[in-house]
Amino acid sequence: MSASTPAPTPRRGVRAILTARTGVPSMLRWGLSTNLAALVLGTPIGYVVAGGDAALSYATAVSVIAAFFTLGIVALKRLLAGPAEFALAAAMGVYAVQLSVVFGLLLVLRQAPWLHLFAFAAGAIGATIVWQAGMLVGLRRARQPVYEPHTPQ
Repeated sequence: MSASTPAPTPRRGVRAILTARTGVPSMLRWGLSTNLAALVLGTPIGYVVAGGDAALSYATAVSVIAAFFTLGIVALKRLLAGPAEFALAAAMGVYAVQLSVVFGLLLVLRQAPWLHLFAFAAGAIGATIVWQAGMLVGLRRARQPVYEPHTPQ
C-alpha cells in the first residue's frame, strides 16, 4: 500500500459485527441463548410460585438485560473500530447511556401495577449471571480474539 493510498475503513455494520472473525459473534450467540433458556425456564416458575404478574415481571427483566448487553456489545464493537484514542471515552459513554436508559425504564416500570419487584429483581440478577456465563463459554469456544489487533501500516 503506497503512502498516498488511504487505509481501508473497517466495516462497522451490525452484520459485519455478527460475521466478524472475532469472538464477538460466538459470545453474543451464547449470551443470548443462555438468556433465552433463563426466560423459558424461569417464566413458568414465576407463574407457579407467585402468579401472572411475577411471570411477566421476570420475563420483562430478562428481556431488558438481554437488550442491555446485546446493544452495548454492538455499540462498543462499532465504536472501538474507530480511532484508539477515543476507546475509553467511547466505552464509558456507552456504559453511561446504558445505565441511564435502564434507570429511566425502571422509573417507568415502577409505576406499573403489574410489577412484582422480587420477580423482577430475580430475573435481572439471574439473567445477568447467565449472560456473563454464556459470554465466557462463547469466548472460550470461539478461540478467536475479541478484537482484531491493529496492525501498523
